[in-house]
Amino acid sequence: MKKLHVNKDACIGCGLCNATNPDAFILDENGGDTVADGAYNIEAGVIPAATTKTGYTVDSWYISENTQGYASSATVSQITIPAHAYGDMVLYANWIVTYKVSITVNDYSLGTVSISEIPDVKYGSSVVIDGMNLTIGNKSVTANELKIGGYVIEFIGWTNTKQTITEPTTITANFKKTAIVYDIIVNVNGGSSVGKLSYATSNGNQTIAITPTIKVGNVFNGWAITTNNVQGNAEIQGNSLTLPANSYGNIYLDASWIIVKYT
Repeated sequence: MKKLHVNKDACIGCGLCNATNPDAFILDENGGDTVADGAYNIEAGVIPAATTKTGYTVDSWYISENTQGYASSATVSQITIPAHAYGDMVLYANWIVTYKVSITVNDYSLGTVSISEIPDVKYGSSVVIDGMNLTIGNKSVTANELKIGGYVIEFIGWTNTKQTITEPTTITANFKKTAIVYDIIVNVNGGSSVGKLSYATSNGNQTIAITPTIKVGNVFNGWAITTNNVQGNAEIQGNSLTLPANSYGNIYLDASWIIVKYT
């Protein structure tokens, strides 16, 4: 225990105490680290020095023995001594069990969370889930989807959640990505149909075969990419269309023909 003595310079001369040998203000840390000595002024609030105890947080100070004269009051952050109070006063630290709650992400390339750690969650604190929002005690955490070209990023829920916190806990925000399918739009310019073509974004290179097209009286002279909306550049050689990794966007092809001349 540590005693916080009355500051004699603040004495108002009420005669109820001896300013040269003042009454004691005693803090019992109740197993926590010893707090530093200090002084308080009569009629002023006293802020207790910080005390720590591994695995616990001070929830409040409670008064075991009160001053004579007028009753004092105490909270977690301040002890109030009224005017004309005198006599020894003993306060005890009221500790509550706390745990660290970590918030992680299954894939940080897909999403983030607003808070990665809550170090001092009270034992029994409630956990409330509301979609992408998570509330633990009085702390709120939000999951955020990132934007990646060619993919739909979707938050799919929290894992390892509990109704209440009763131990150190790691909660994970989970995201998934789904590749978007894009069209390859072909203008055969009078040639035979090559069918419907499309591709989905991929993390690797892709090669897409195009059905040869035929046009009576003409010789096929190759494909031209008229509009290239993909990331990077698509390339075409013969009837093979090559797409770089993570390509996205529609592609437009035109068939080129040479008219056959007869003699």
